[in-house]
Amino acid sequence: MKLSLAGILVVLAGCASGPPAPPLAAPITLTEPDYEENGGILPIVGFLTVTVKPEGEATSICKRQILTDIERQGDLYNSERWELYTKAEAWAASAATEAAPPGKPHCSLVYGTHRATWEKGASLPPELDDLVHYLLKLSQSLSVVRRRG
Repeated sequence: MKLSLAGILVVLAGCASGPPAPPLAAPITLTEPDYEENGGILPIVGFLTVTVKPEGEATSICKRQILTDIERQGDLYNSERWELYTKAEAWAASAATEAAPPGKPHCSLVYGTHRATWEKGASLPPELDDLVHYLLKLSQSLSVVRRRG
């Protein structure tokens, strides 16, 4: 009885997550120099690189200007992969019609053949802004795997 109950729970848990998210068309990488992460006593300031591979393996590295670097890593949940896929594809579809923002490039986002650069504090098109904010949120949700000094 206990074995069959456990089996039913496993099947139900698998069904609740929905169908697997499609893989991204290519890795997606966000870079942001002078990235500032609030929290703790002092904010963390450094060069942030967030990379997500097509199957959902994510890495976030913040090379800090002082103290130690922080590296985070983890596999995205199916729901996170779906949301990232939806946002990345929405931006890729609209990227062909967007003009490059004026000014000196500061941050960049690369997704396959699509690339965007913008200056710090620039107003971004809605799809790009949504994708960038989601990637920054994902980077905070990953587990810290190493602190290097």
